[in-house]
Amino acid sequence: MLIIDFELMKRQLYTLILIAGIAATAAAQKPSKPAKKYVGINVGYGIAGIMFQPDLKQTSYAGSYSGGLSFKYMAEKYMAFQAELNYTHRGYKKPEIGDSIYTRTYNSIMLPIMAQGNVSYKRVSVLLNLGAYASYMIDSKDQIKNKGITYKNDYDFFLKRDRRYEFGVLGGVGLGFKLDPITIQVESRYYYGLTNLYNPDYTNNRPYGSRLYQLQFSAAILYNLGSSTKNEPKLTKN
Repeated sequence: MLIIDFELMKRQLYTLILIAGIAATAAAQKPSKPAKKYVGINVGYGIAGIMFQPDLKQTSYAGSYSGGLSFKYMAEKYMAFQAELNYTHRGYKKPEIGDSIYTRTYNSIMLPIMAQGNVSYKRVSVLLNLGAYASYMIDSKDQIKNKGITYKNDYDFFLKRDRRYEFGVLGGVGLGFKLDPITIQVESRYYYGLTNLYNPDYTNNRPYGSRLYQLQFSAAILYNLGSSTKNEPKLTKN
């Protein structure tokens, strides 16, 4: 029998509505100053894991990392949009029979898109990110450690059991430092998946929930593309 957590679904729906509302409000406003466009790179490190329902005594994986390209568009004093294209490494651990520990890791291509609140004082900005992401799992490995001996294997994907696509929400805070034409951002983010890693129909609802999460600390270096031109475009009144 398929078990559905309606309370969890409602919380996820409210979160997505909030994100859509913020994005729509920002997009509807006329720009109050010339838009700034940034491009750069980012790296991150943190912990990742999975939330099984029911709980399977799983633990976090401390070797999560990511890196990729960052794109930022800012046309308002207090609001910007940021997107990234990242390679990310995540995983989780859980106990097996006896003293064995099972670890699964997976590598994905991830696309986070965020609305970014921005409050600045001189060259320092406080950042608030809220958005969503999509990812595709490229490959995966698993291992079992028992009595000091580790057995490693490539994970065999099974179409009816494993889901390689993932969608989720994210939020975080950070600081930005303006060193024209360079901007440095340091952030902490929390990613929460809205799709199950394992198909509950195949696993007979054991578990019926298997959502991924990730707590990440990251840094990005962004270059202001407008700095390469002598005169930025000026807004004209209609």
